[in-house]
Amino acid sequence: MITQTLNVFVSYYPVIMSIFWIVGSLFFYLKRENTSPKKQDKITILVPAYNEEETIEMSVESLINLTYSDYEIMLINDCSTDKTLEKMKCLQKKYCEERQLTLVNLEKNCGKAKALNFALKKVETKYLLVVDSDAHLAPNALEKLMESMGQDEKIGAVTGRPIIRNRTTLLGRLQTLEYLGIIERIKEAQSFFFDQIMTVSGVLVLYRVKALTKIGGWTEETMTEDIDATWKLYQKNWRVVYQPKAITWILAPEKIRNLIKQRSRWAIGGFEMLLSNKTLLFKGSWSEKCLLVEMLLSHIWSWLFLISVGQYIYYISLTHALKINGTLMLLYVAVACIQFFMGIRRSLKEAQLKASDYLVLPGYLLYYWLINLMTALYAEWAVLMKKTSHGKWESPDRGI
Repeated sequence: MITQTLNVFVSYYPVIMSIFWIVGSLFFYLKRENTSPKKQDKITILVPAYNEEETIEMSVESLINLTYSDYEIMLINDCSTDKTLEKMKCLQKKYCEERQLTLVNLEKNCGKAKALNFALKKVETKYLLVVDSDAHLAPNALEKLMESMGQDEKIGAVTGRPIIRNRTTLLGRLQTLEYLGIIERIKEAQSFFFDQIMTVSGVLVLYRVKALTKIGGWTEETMTEDIDATWKLYQKNWRVVYQPKAITWILAPEKIRNLIKQRSRWAIGGFEMLLSNKTLLFKGSWSEKCLLVEMLLSHIWSWLFLISVGQYIYYISLTHALKINGTLMLLYVAVACIQFFMGIRRSLKEAQLKASDYLVLPGYLLYYWLINLMTALYAEWAVLMKKTSHGKWESPDRGI
């Protein structure tokens, strides 16, 4: 009986979670209200960078073209070893008449969180926007973030929606569908069911400076400052919300080695967060418990899936028969298609999909769960064995 129950859990957990995300995403979309523009308070935009000479110019140009009226830009060079600093100086000179653009140059490389904390001390505005130096923001992205921020004084952070823009390889296309079909559905479902999300997207997030000050800024020892900041805000009773209309186009790894490194870093950050907030599984709010249980179940599923695969291989070696559950396979395909078409229905113009992107549709759900399986198991090992590189920058993979 126990074995059967575990087998059912292993087989149907991804399907059940996918249906949960689909339903939550649908209701999130139906209940979302149109927001009206608020008073445009001045905002500071922080752009931390390390060895970003290839992308910093394009990113700053997108910031210059924002439709929001009152903001300043602060470029933070974390002791880059390439020409990032020179590019920043040129940009500062180029746009000096259009926008207040400040350059902060750190003489010693200290990592993203520490670089942000250093810049935070210089911020004098009520709000600040953190943008990755390879991000390309939609012109109205900041307006949409501020519209959400203005809905409630207890909102400490608002995060936007990233869309992959480099798709020259199979890996790039798979990640494109993953973001459109799965990651967006997850954030929307979490927002609807729990009125909270697991984490902001560090590539584009608007913070209330007062809230950041209350939590002591970003934790410099963690690998994922965005996940850590999200839960520190929850601990201080701040809200964190998702605004899908605030769009930024990002570059994703297109080499498997770099993708694994990126996702492992995310998984380690998530596992560190789970361990540091484990008491909330019993003492937290209903929403916090549900989010943490969801993450805990994904780790349990990873181990049970690994065991089931071993048993299945052993079964095949004994019987020489390949047994496949057709109903389960049909369910996988169905939920993958529904998630994908929900994504493109809302993002057809922004995603700019090509025919070649659609060709990988059958495999993107399998790709998502396998990546999560590998990185979840690695995260547990890395954290327990203290094999984490806290707060360090990763060398960027800009695609092919």
